[in-house]
Amino acid sequence: MIISIHQESNAPVVHRNQDDLGLSERAKARLKSLYTDTDTYKGYQSDFRVFQQWRIQNKRSGAPTADDLCNFIADQSEGILSSFNRTKGILEDGGCVAHSTLSRRRAAILSILGKAGIEFSKDESARIADILASCKLVEAGEPLRKRGAATPLMPAHVGEMIRCPAMQSAARFKRLRDQALLAFFLVTGARKSELLGRKGVVVGDISFDKNGMAYKRIVLKKGFNSRQKTFKGRVPPNSSKTSAYQLIKQYYDELMAHNGVNEETPFFIRLNRNGEPHPSFSAVSPRKLSDWLIHYAISANLPDSTIEHLKGHSLRVGAVVYLYEIGMDKRKISEITGQTEATIEHYAKQRKSMSYDGGL
Repeated sequence: MIISIHQESNAPVVHRNQDDLGLSERAKARLKSLYTDTDTYKGYQSDFRVFQQWRIQNKRSGAPTADDLCNFIADQSEGILSSFNRTKGILEDGGCVAHSTLSRRRAAILSILGKAGIEFSKDESARIADILASCKLVEAGEPLRKRGAATPLMPAHVGEMIRCPAMQSAARFKRLRDQALLAFFLVTGARKSELLGRKGVVVGDISFDKNGMAYKRIVLKKGFNSRQKTFKGRVPPNSSKTSAYQLIKQYYDELMAHNGVNEETPFFIRLNRNGEPHPSFSAVSPRKLSDWLIHYAISANLPDSTIEHLKGHSLRVGAVVYLYEIGMDKRKISEITGQTEATIEHYAKQRKSMSYDGGL
């Protein structure tokens, strides 16, 4: 039996073979509930597709086994069939998958298989856990994947990007949006998935008064994955034309002038080819951020060594490092960004290393 997910409707589709004839009524009932419970399924779709594609390319037939999952985890941890090529529709060798990602994928796969009536014994589950634990380390005892492999973007560099030719020559709405986006990331230290995409900041999360701008953003870590947990912060007013407050306020006023915008509208919206708001007022995808940063960094003539490691995470790392270097207490930084104090120290050390001194 191969469980797959329909690409358009997100509804699970099952391709049956003779193995299904042995299913009990209870197992069949679980399968039926799995096919219709799309809300539960949404959080696991992507990870399970990777596992299914891995099985297909390894010519694994029949119901998934514990050995399948063990081999899948081992391959992923070493970068074997770890990257999905959207054009070809296949997995290819790529970067080593982080232990945290593998842990999430295991949970997703076990959950979906469990709903389909496929459960592993205690010994099999222990073997899977052991394989996962072993993926944390290589022979030398170092992590398989380097943490924080993103150039920190500091305020000075964000300022250069805001004033760069590519930004200044962009259509007015696009320029205001992208300037506000850079400023918002820098002052909040948020993850890109907490500001952009379907769970990102919406218009109702932001307000202005005489004391500045108040905002709240979702917290997507520590077991939370919906708006049940938010962080509230404030950006003080500043008369400077390039201050974070002014840039965000200008974009806010421009956005609110459009008919159809309400409190549920994503704050950072998609644009059409002319740089104007897309009629759907849908959210910008987090996947776009890295390309935008590189585009503006090149226009701002930032050093090649900086651009080489520029990623969507760079703004978050830069915000953390900046707050640390101006003397803010690590506990306070942790409250703002949601990171551990150990991670904050790690980023600060990387800032001083040769790997990250490219013009920063």
